[in-house]
Amino acid sequence: MDKEWNLLLEKAKKNLSNQETTSFINTGNYSCALMTDKGNVYTGTNIYSTTIRLSAEQSAITAMLNNGEKRITRLLVINELEEIISPLVDTFLYLTELELDLNNILTINKKKEIRMIELIPDYYGTFRIAR
Repeated sequence: MDKEWNLLLEKAKKNLSNQETTSFINTGNYSCALMTDKGNVYTGTNIYSTTIRLSAEQSAITAMLNNGEKRITRLLVINELEEIISPLVDTFLYLTELELDLNNILTINKKKEIRMIELIPDYYGTFRIAR
């Protein structure tokens, strides 16, 4: 694993808390760290309640967007056992709806780099992005 992956893994581990925030809200079972094309790292953790379902990935992506960035080069998600896992399918749809370049390479784990278009080859919004 290279030093960028080690950095993302360490940042993601720091976000894990796996706690019952209230009787109705659990947080920190999963954590995400992503790197942008500018080299900035954003992190997020999941929030689950009876009314909120926010994934760690959505949380990290929202932090990135709040800082005016939208080009992700690496994205890492870990579970409460600190194992690297695949992002949720909804995450890929979220990324495409952000109108990211579908030809961008997105590294989702330490072994594989994938172009966004390979993840969602028949993306329903392609014609909208082409406008």
